[in-house]
Amino acid sequence: MSIGYASIYLENEKCVGCTRCMQRCPTEAIRIRDGKATILRERCVDCGECIRVCPRHAMKARVDTLSEALGKYKYTIALPAQALYGQFPGVRTRAPILEGLLRIGFDSVFEVAAAAEVMSAVTHYELNYGSIPHPIITTDCPVILRIVRIRFPLLPHLLNYRSPMEVAARWSKRLAMKETGLSEEDIGCVYISPCPAKCAGAKAALGTARPAITGVVSIAEVAPRLTAVMGDIDDHERYAQAGAAGVSWAISGGQS
Repeated sequence: MSIGYASIYLENEKCVGCTRCMQRCPTEAIRIRDGKATILRERCVDCGECIRVCPRHAMKARVDTLSEALGKYKYTIALPAQALYGQFPGVRTRAPILEGLLRIGFDSVFEVAAAAEVMSAVTHYELNYGSIPHPIITTDCPVILRIVRIRFPLLPHLLNYRSPMEVAARWSKRLAMKETGLSEEDIGCVYISPCPAKCAGAKAALGTARPAITGVVSIAEVAPRLTAVMGDIDDHERYAQAGAAGVSWAISGGQS
């Protein structure tokens, strides 16, 4: 079964065929052939476990660089994942992070957490009044979605809504078009991603042939750049759109 865009790839020259990735892969998507790891795309769910355990750093996630993402459009919106907020010990509010994104080159910021609050509301409605058979399985996590498609006959239980990152991209584009007068083709939406699965999910969003997200950069690249520019930013949250319910999706049990 094809699962569309794949984020994880192998840097062949670094691989020594140690089998650690193969042993830890939850969907048995890796084989060792001719002394090198081979990823079976029809089985891979982009969970990133192989990246975590590879001692040679041969497994990588395919993302855009920040310079690539910022150079494609006349106006570029940052879509920070909630997980970004936890990368800065001692930072008390989101204000330095959100304003810092403007300082490193983005034209505006739209919190994915704001879209998460909307999706929480519609999910609550579905749980109480909808027609999807229980238990209902969230499709916010691309790993869960792909595991269900590959290994478990639970498709009728999937929540058939777009993910918060895709909703945030569409929402923020509409606002930017109204504020700037630019066309949709001139506006980029860059998701700041915490994991390989989110990278793949952004490039191949559920329920749409044309995702609104135009680029994906990793938190690992963005966080150090933010640290360098946040020092003199006060705690006034000028650019915050989300409340605690949306931000809490990043913590264990937050979505529940």
